[in-house]
Amino acid sequence: MHHNNFHLIRFIAAVLVIYGHTYPLMGLGNLDHIQLWSGGLFPTAHMGVCIFFSISGYLIAQSLLGSSTLVQYSWKRFLRIMPGLIVLALFTILLIGPLVTTLSTSGYFHNPDTYAYIRIIKLFPAYPDQLPGVFKELPLSLVNGSLWTLA
Repeated sequence: MHHNNFHLIRFIAAVLVIYGHTYPLMGLGNLDHIQLWSGGLFPTAHMGVCIFFSISGYLIAQSLLGSSTLVQYSWKRFLRIMPGLIVLALFTILLIGPLVTTLSTSGYFHNPDTYAYIRIIKLFPAYPDQLPGVFKELPLSLVNGSLWTLA
């Protein structure tokens, strides 16, 4: 079995992104503890995103070199991203949204903005990043706020 450390590095990058995004999403300012300790030299979420982009660049180039045609490469990229993104969108709309919305369940499911959220799967801004009544008590009521990095 072939083992590499990409999974560990990607996990660490994901933790950095989540941790760094927590502060502005919770209205705690843009500087998290790591940024404060480093005098602003190490923006945590930015470091995580840069790690992801570096690893992705290597892995995507490897995928391109291992593909016989651009169509095959494009299909592999589509299959790598889209099924998970579609499941995430449906999970968010159908399970998370109704559990945390301030609206009634009926009000949530009868609101056209609930179903407009599915447009996040197009990957290109501007896409809806809010669901009706979801996270409205937070300073930023974004749902899956880090998805902008996929585009």
